[in-house]
Amino acid sequence: MKNLYLIGAGNRGKQILEILPYGMIKGVMDSDINKIGTVYESYIVQQFEISVIKKNNFSIVFSFVDNEIINECIKENIDWYISKYEAAWGQQKNIFCNHEVSNAIIQNLLDKIKKDCRLK
Repeated sequence: MKNLYLIGAGNRGKQILEILPYGMIKGVMDSDINKIGTVYESYIVQQFEISVIKKNNFSIVFSFVDNEIINECIKENIDWYISKYEAAWGQQKNIFCNHEVSNAIIQNLLDKIKKDCRLK
């Protein structure tokens, strides 16, 4: 899977970072001026700029549903995913329904079980 950028540095974003294997998310962006430049789960929050995403060929994971930004991603031909199950686009756009991502999550959990006898 391409490098992923998380859009949205709120509580839902933290949950996404906890679920996805370490290193899958390459950075965090937000449009909230109060969050830009702050440290968020070991990432420095950057201002959301679609040009940076397109230039570096990243895929986007939204921690929220924003039709305006999603339509812009569609127009710019940028891969994007959402993290909410109830989204209107169906399972193909849910990051957790992506085969490659779900396999990485399962493998990450299996690796943790192998290393920690308390989890067995």
